[in-house]
Amino acid sequence: MTAAVAAADGSRVMVGTRAIPHGVLVMKPSGAIYDFGGEFTGASANSLAIDAFGSRYLGYALYPTAGTTSLKVADITSFVAPPGNELAGSIASESVPGTYGGTGLVGAGHFLVYSRGDALVVVDGRSPGAVGAISTGLSAHLFTPVDFGLPAGHNIGDFAAAIHPGDGKLYIMVHTKSPSSPYGTSGVALARTSDGVSLSVVGPKLTLAAPWANSAPSSSGTMIATANDLLVMSWVRVSSAGGNDNKLFTWAASNWGVDLTPSVVASSASFMSGGSTLFFGPVVMRGFAQGSAVNLYVGTGEAIFLLSLTCPLVAPPPPVATGLFVLTPCRLLDTRGNAGTFGGPPIPAYSQRQFPAAGSCGIPAGARTLVGNLTVVNPSATGTLRAFAGDGVSPVSSILSFTGGRVRGNNLILGLAGDGSGTLAIRNESPAAADVILDVSGYFE
Repeated sequence: MTAAVAAADGSRVMVGTRAIPHGVLVMKPSGAIYDFGGEFTGASANSLAIDAFGSRYLGYALYPTAGTTSLKVADITSFVAPPGNELAGSIASESVPGTYGGTGLVGAGHFLVYSRGDALVVVDGRSPGAVGAISTGLSAHLFTPVDFGLPAGHNIGDFAAAIHPGDGKLYIMVHTKSPSSPYGTSGVALARTSDGVSLSVVGPKLTLAAPWANSAPSSSGTMIATANDLLVMSWVRVSSAGGNDNKLFTWAASNWGVDLTPSVVASSASFMSGGSTLFFGPVVMRGFAQGSAVNLYVGTGEAIFLLSLTCPLVAPPPPVATGLFVLTPCRLLDTRGNAGTFGGPPIPAYSQRQFPAAGSCGIPAGARTLVGNLTVVNPSATGTLRAFAGDGVSPVSSILSFTGGRVRGNNLILGLAGDGSGTLAIRNESPAAADVILDVSGYFE
């Protein structure tokens, strides 16, 4: 067996096999087992995916061969039951134009993503054609590391893709490595797209601190959807004497750039810190969220391990306010001023700044929520602002949308950090730095 995948509803399974002349078998439930239902293609696929459109099912098979038609698609809605084991060709398949040989096919919504080694291929499968002309509604696009803000000429060491539960866009994590050495990560980046053609980078690329800067991506990254966010995970292996010191890096899409790993509670400390031959070279990782818990299944080539994590993805809601206290209107911060706690510099592109509210403008330490007005002043690019408690994570929704060269403002009622610091944070979701002003007029305790 070269690969296997099941439909989300369990109604069918695809299995890749090297058994000549068979290629990809489509199997159907038969009591407690799956039985043969049909077969398409006659070669060994290394990655498979199933996409469902209501009651219609499409099967995809990826091959490592060179060329521009290395992804096959077949309609596997209706099973063909040939006599005996004569399965070859019983389900018609088509080539998806513009695709290349590669590995690691991942289905995300109605998109498919896989690695060509030097680039990622994204297939838009949202509008497939009818049987016999499925590929007429499919399109493929190639994205190099440069498209993600990563070094040109470097290779894809790891990637993951998923649909964000908040904005519905396709998010892609890419971890690249130097082509001259198996070790030496060159950065991690996150990007999103709504059409599979236009790619928008989410924040700056991430570089790993020593000793993980001299590490190798393990090709086992994953993205796990929570109630309103995406958890991004990538394993790396440091170049050491034993060569088996592994670390799992964890980020949230809504707060890209902040490594959550130090605050992730794991059931096994050795699993998180590495240093055990049991965790040499993780090769596959899958997981799902259940409340605040994340269950990971990690395969190393020798065994499969289950790891349960508790991830602080969503900060607890601020305490319930008990009463409104009116303030004389006061300017709490203005980033156009001199550099300082409540002044410049502007909030950088795709970044955030934190500000202490308690103790300024008459806001007491016991204040739980602010009432005021947030303004962006003559930004040079289109974007949004997000505001949230200083001990929280950036929400999916924005408080203010703006276009370049315009002054825009909006009223807000904003919870402050519940950890005693009384801080707030403002995030700039635009490709250029932005000046902001926050005027306050009251607070709740």
